Amino acid sequence: MSKYKKFKVYFYKLLLFPANLSLIGTTDPELDFIHLDLDEKLKSIGVPDDKKYFNPRFFFANMTLVRFTGSLTKQYLDKIQGISESLELDPYEVDSVTLLTCNAVLEKRQIVGSWNLK
Repeated sequence: MSKYKKFKVYFYKLLLFPANLSLIGTTDPELDFIHLDLDEKLKSIGVPDDKKYFNPRFFFANMTLVRFTGSLTKQYLDKIQGISESLELDPYEVDSVTLLTCNAVLEKRQIVGSWNLK
């Protein structure tokens, strides 16, 4: 991991899914390089990625903000739309990465390794 550089994340929109609300953005190309290299290394040891990507070379940043347990009101949906349209966040720099295993809600975490980026 020492060959990878720090990169910036640019969040710019809220995206409403049926069961959650996420913050969506893009990153500098460095994250694409890290993801593609990690995918190749995992495949080489028998751990293939079973997800299908719209574009297998470029990735977006997705941060889940909240998970829903019930139906959403029109008032709530309208508020989310308004916030999303006016959202202005400064980019932030990622200077380390951690590879871990866990379930979908980050329980039973086991850290495989952490690395600082140059």
